[in-house]
Amino acid sequence: MPCSSPRDPAWPGNWSGTSGSPGGDAFGGGNLVGDSLALVRALIADQPAAEGSLGVTEAYLHRLSTAAVQCMQLSGAAISVLTGSGSLDLLIASDDDSKEIAELQVMLGEGPSRDAYESRRPVLEPDLSDSTAGRRWPAFAPAARALSVEADFALPLQVGAARLGVLDLYRAAPGSLSPGLLVLALTFADDAVATLLGANEHLDGSVPDGFERASADLSTQYQAQGMVMVQLGVGVEDATARLRAHAYAVDRRLADVADDVVARRLRLDRDEPQSMDEALR
Repeated sequence: MPCSSPRDPAWPGNWSGTSGSPGGDAFGGGNLVGDSLALVRALIADQPAAEGSLGVTEAYLHRLSTAAVQCMQLSGAAISVLTGSGSLDLLIASDDDSKEIAELQVMLGEGPSRDAYESRRPVLEPDLSDSTAGRRWPAFAPAARALSVEADFALPLQVGAARLGVLDLYRAAPGSLSPGLLVLALTFADDAVATLLGANEHLDGSVPDGFERASADLSTQYQAQGMVMVQLGVGVEDATARLRAHAYAVDRRLADVADDVVARRLRLDRDEPQSMDEALR
């Protein structure tokens, strides 16, 4: 079920949030929230199944991410979750480019999704080419733009004080979200939270399938950190920085670099970049 045309006043991007708009007040009531939830659920149900073998939760969240991309005219979307180790890791992405962008934030240790998770507030960056974004994320902003992402909107997934993860929405053109699109983004985030909690009727109540895989990835990274600490005689923060810097320098995923360290296929030398700043030089 595609969204209606951008020329249609009922299209979500044209909801102005005023009392005369189709949905009423974007943040204070009316029918907008109910309408957006109905639209989101219908769009998700209409998405084709993902290729490959995904668990129930991952499959639904993949359809959710592709529905958000379709409805909100985005270039991509990704969902990262809190693992048992207390760190964020990618769970699902709408496409390979979005997966790479989400993993960049893990590897670089910076970006809108990390800030949204840590601050418990949405981080809505309409223009990654802006100097403010460059100062805030000196490594991530240019890297994301190199992948044709000009705007990044990160929404924390949380219930009260409990943080579950982040929904990250990417767009190839700069510009802010309209009030209507922001409501839709928040609705997609709410449905992602309900899914992760196993509260939707389409779930069987089991632990989200991706959590086990994400936790395994983080476990390997922690093992690699420990090995680097011993090999180079550095602390955990320096070991983490060196792993991230090496991954960035050789253009590989942090998880893959960690796998090689643990399998003893890779040993970091003392002359390796010691930080992201050195890797960027």
